Amino acid sequence: MVHNGIEYGVMQSIGEGFGVLEKSPYNLDLVKVAKLYQQGTLNSGFMMQRTIEALEKDPKLSQIEGFIEASGEGQWTVEEAKKQNVPVEIIEASLNFRARSRTDKKVSSSFTARLVAALRNVFGGHPVRHIR
Repeated sequence: MVHNGIEYGVMQSIGEGFGVLEKSPYNLDLVKVAKLYQQGTLNSGFMMQRTIEALEKDPKLSQIEGFIEASGEGQWTVEEAKKQNVPVEIIEASLNFRARSRTDKKVSSSFTARLVAALRNVFGGHPVRHIR
């Protein structure tokens, strides 16, 4: 289950980074940026490919809400880490962000939250909430 906790942090970092890019004053094509990140950077790999897939479906992620479910593995990882006195600040912050996405409209409307929700959908088939 620890690998799921790690995924929380990875998805959160991707969401936050692309959230910064999306808000920048430049008119960036985020699909192209994600594809560039696949070209020999430390960010290349499975989750960046899922980022490309999510953004190709909806480049602005305008059709989904950033309501991010959590299936329990991240919580287990944090609880186990606390028992073992191991710091897991990134995983815990990611878990807390997910919880806030379910109660705080400012968080759930952010590009960061929408991208994390979209990533969960494209790699794990987890449902997303569509904007009505």
